[in-house]
Amino acid sequence: MYRDRMVGRDALVLLDDAADEKQVRDLIPASATCLVLVTSRRSLAGLDGAALIPLDVFSRDEATALLARIVGAERAAAEPNATAEIVELCGCLPLAVALAGGRLRSRSAWSLAYLADRLRGHVVDATGMGSRLRSVFDLSYRGLPAPAQRVLRLLGRHPGVDYTAPAVAAMADLAAHDAEALLELLQDESLLQQKTPGRYEPPDLLRSFAAQASGPEHSGEGDTAVERLGRWFLHSAYNAAKAIDTPDLPIPARLSEHEPMTFASYDEALEWFDREWGNLTAVQQAPRDLGLHEIVWQWTEALTLFENIGHEQAAAVREQLQHIEEP
Repeated sequence: MYRDRMVGRDALVLLDDAADEKQVRDLIPASATCLVLVTSRRSLAGLDGAALIPLDVFSRDEATALLARIVGAERAAAEPNATAEIVELCGCLPLAVALAGGRLRSRSAWSLAYLADRLRGHVVDATGMGSRLRSVFDLSYRGLPAPAQRVLRLLGRHPGVDYTAPAVAAMADLAAHDAEALLELLQDESLLQQKTPGRYEPPDLLRSFAAQASGPEHSGEGDTAVERLGRWFLHSAYNAAKAIDTPDLPIPARLSEHEPMTFASYDEALEWFDREWGNLTAVQQAPRDLGLHEIVWQWTEALTLFENIGHEQAAAVREQLQHIEEP
């Protein structure tokens, strides 16, 4: 009856927060005079003829304008540094910025600096925002298949800045192609993003949610995953050391059970080190916190080795530049 009534009408149909293609397919009128706008946390790529328009978070300017509109332009302008920090802590996510602004609007005694201090490091839990944000993220989390839920929980224990499929495969004890498929699924669900091809990262707020999802009931699973990740990075670093013909790095006493990175040349090994430096330094601390001392001291040797090589290369470049004659 609905589809029959819509035939020939000039109508805009809005289907908001669709769970999947099946939920909306029967609600799309067959008439060419109707335009259907569907919003969803998922890509809904299976809808034939649909134009997919992915929406990113706000830019800093847009998020700042939203916060100023809610709390008042004069109030925001009086504390520009705190305003910028609140926007940054909220990851420019419109919902988070709106919740922060609403909290400030209802607390006239609060300064923006005071809210920024409360938000710092605790955005998902801060000042009444937590329950709203958690409900949004939890809805997406509960809609995931169990393997994807598990990977998202484990990513909450990953201390690095971004993730690659081989590293996640080692951490989650999966085949590399299975890990990549799950990472792609999480990206389709808008729970991860790729700023660089092959490297995945969550928005900051979702990183915090994932850490909460990997709470005490999953601590054993997470500790084991962190150990696997540490051994994989250490084994990969050892292979990189061999590729640059450095015999000083000791062979790891226990090699990774998952295939580590291998390198065909000196330059390829150094490029990997440069690319993974943020992860290498961040992941080093996690085994230390778990008392995995063997991984920690060998990791320190690897990082020192690469850092020294970097300094030596920089010194060599400076020396070469000094010998270049000016025209």
